[in-house]
Amino acid sequence: MSCSPSNVPVASRRQSIRSLVTIYVKEHQPNALREKSFFETMPSLELALHHAVFALDHREPAKRYSHQRRIRLAPMRQAGKFLAQAGAELKGFNTFETLHEFLANAFSKIRGLGPLYTYDTALRIGFFLKLEPKLLYLHAGTRDGARAIGIRSVRAVKVDKLPPELQVLAPHEIENFLCIFKQRISR
Repeated sequence: MSCSPSNVPVASRRQSIRSLVTIYVKEHQPNALREKSFFETMPSLELALHHAVFALDHREPAKRYSHQRRIRLAPMRQAGKFLAQAGAELKGFNTFETLHEFLANAFSKIRGLGPLYTYDTALRIGFFLKLEPKLLYLHAGTRDGARAIGIRSVRAVKVDKLPPELQVLAPHEIENFLCIFKQRISR
């Protein structure tokens, strides 16, 4: 998911969660749904893994998702080798949470791959496997957005612990929302 806040000065753009959710649905949700659909409709697990590991989007030729452009290819290749060997095991997961934990354990051994890469890769593979997060995972910019709504020092949060205005979005969309609007959220 893309996490690109606008360049308007912070002080002049604080807004309520409700108004930001409206903006998210109009301006950002279509891209999130396109990414989800792209991975859900991949013709094979192998192709889904390739696109997930290298953070490749739907375009022809495929481009890397913007917030993962700085990741070097060597760690991504290592992740790809690991996932190619784990392909059959991946099909056995029945929740996103177990898939995410599996990847977090594996990727923690690969220098250059952090929690955001792990989450995004798990999310994309999860879309293919029809597994979506039930929790909101906090990492990088998402953690900053969570702090803005009063959530501190946790790795994942149940959606029912979030403000009701956010609960209209799927957990993966809330993750995207908090990252995009982290500097614009008004308490």
